[in-house]
Amino acid sequence: MICASGTHQPTAALVAVAQVPVRHDVALATEGASLSGYVSMAESGAPLEGAVVTLVDLRGDVVGAVSTDAQGRFDFVDLAAGHYTLTVAVSSLQPVAQGVEVPSGGMSPRMWW
Repeated sequence: MICASGTHQPTAALVAVAQVPVRHDVALATEGASLSGYVSMAESGAPLEGAVVTLVDLRGDVVGAVSTDAQGRFDFVDLAAGHYTLTVAVSSLQPVAQGVEVPSGGMSPRMWW
């Protein structure tokens, strides 16, 4: 089942049906929260262009993946508020993962290598 509204993020749920009526409540999250930040080297503070930043929700679903720009910046928009795992990967460096809480207004984390 997929539910959506013009002012809320869509959500999907698996509902098993049988010979009896089934009730399944769905909560739609409002859109509008955002997550942005930048990725830089810990030692020098130099921005990392082309780092792949992935955002994963609590269920383990990938919400989005973006590459950092020349200033190391990344942005995710129209998120539901909540807890996510943010991962950053760059070739030849160890990937980094960090839990982030996205409030209704969004936030700007900074990740270093």
